[in-house]
Amino acid sequence: MQLWPETFDSLRPEALAAAHAAYAALAVAPGDPADPPGDPFENLQGARAGASSLFRYRSSRAVDRSIAGVPCRVIAAPGSPAAVYLHIHGGGMCLASPELNDDENELLNGLGFTVVSVDYRLAPEHPYPAAINDSVAVARWLVDCAGDEFGTDVLLIGGESSGAYLAAMVLLEIRDDGHGVSPFRA
Repeated sequence: MQLWPETFDSLRPEALAAAHAAYAALAVAPGDPADPPGDPFENLQGARAGASSLFRYRSSRAVDRSIAGVPCRVIAAPGSPAAVYLHIHGGGMCLASPELNDDENELLNGLGFTVVSVDYRLAPEHPYPAAINDSVAVARWLVDCAGDEFGTDVLLIGGESSGAYLAAMVLLEIRDDGHGVSPFRA
């Protein structure tokens, strides 16, 4: 059984080369002779663009919209969803975007989940705690509005890498809001 499209296999060498280049750029100390020339912020922007180009799959059903003033990517389940999954992407809070997870999020959507993926503000342009604040704002909106907007109050949350960290921070913030029992079930 094949778990991913054949096009993913053709991207592996390109993805590995891009990852090695990004790690090499991050491992260099400022002022080191191997330090990449130019402005570090411009270099980061270039790394972001290069990483995004590696993932060519885009969901035709995803809709980009603002939720609680935060850009999000929503893949709505047809009919009545089993749950709303709040997805928070990885990328060290300085790289990546929700579009990079369209393939995984469509798999969840195929299981009957509506997926809301947060396009939180990235560092260094938006330092800590911007990513947490954006993710919490969307989570609070879902707690209050998911039933009316998406047809279910069942909420799930998750992410990969730094997205998992942000998901944990969201759960702590929601807990501290005084809701008592978390409205997120998993």
